[in-house]
Amino acid sequence: PIWNGANSKTLEDGLTLDTDTSLTANSDTTVASQKATKAYTDDQIAAIPTPVSKKSIYHTSGAKTIATGTYTTLDYDTSDYDPDTLVTTGASWAWTCDTTGQYLVNATATFNDNLDGYSTILRLNVDTGSGGVSTLKSNGTGHRNYMSVSGMLNLTSGDVVDVEIFQNSGINRSTDSGIDTSTFSIALI
Repeated sequence: PIWNGANSKTLEDGLTLDTDTSLTANSDTTVASQKATKAYTDDQIAAIPTPVSKKSIYHTSGAKTIATGTYTTLDYDTSDYDPDTLVTTGASWAWTCDTTGQYLVNATATFNDNLDGYSTILRLNVDTGSGGVSTLKSNGTGHRNYMSVSGMLNLTSGDVVDVEIFQNSGINRSTDSGIDTSTFSIALI
């Protein structure tokens, strides 16, 4: 390019040099400087929100006794991943949402013996805190020693998710334990 005079911001063909870092000129006869282009690009990149990553993964560390004929909260007592510490372990086991969004959730449980002919149910409950509870469940009869329930949940900050298990064999039964038999995972998507 040939400049139209010393210290000029105009090229001989009529184009002008623009140093405005907001690039507001919107002109066919103005060319943004490298510095203006870089500043504008840096500002645009800085304005992109950082994605939020929320996920928790838990499993049971030992067998859990499940009484016959009652729903029992399943205590996934061992954290495999939960940097935000969103789970309360114990008899009142629950995962508490701290970021509103859509979540993929999965829970599994395995009885350590065959429950031929008896009903077994594994259900996820979502308590919205305002008295509303929604449930996802897996149920069946027959050779149901392994159960899984999963789904997409629209959660609001403060919602509480728990997992309950049921069996009606007439006697107390135990679940298997371990990272590959009784697990809970949830992730913001």
